[in-house]
Amino acid sequence: MIDLLVANKPKIATICKNLQIHRLEVFGSASDGRFDSSHSDIDFIVEFDNSASSLGLLDRYLALATQLERLLGREVDLLTPKSIRNSYFQKKVDESRALIYEDRTGKVSA
Repeated sequence: MIDLLVANKPKIATICKNLQIHRLEVFGSASDGRFDSSHSDIDFIVEFDNSASSLGLLDRYLALATQLERLLGREVDLLTPKSIRNSYFQKKVDESRALIYEDRTGKVSA
């Protein structure tokens, strides 16, 4: 995992808590050593908490992307587990995914 993510894990955790994120993982170049700080984006898999929120799912998705981009100073891509339908792509994701944040309160995720 790149140093940028390691250094910002506490701030990322705060963002996730505020937006009721159940789990956030990084995959791809930011987790497998291929990251190029001159042009690489950061790829995440996000699972949202199903509990009631004053913000809808789309609002939380957009807020997460915006806040992560602002914090990390680069573009981010957000996927949900259900959005990964290609088995080859799923295998590639699984080979490089690393946990960034997990809400361990036992709430069900979306």
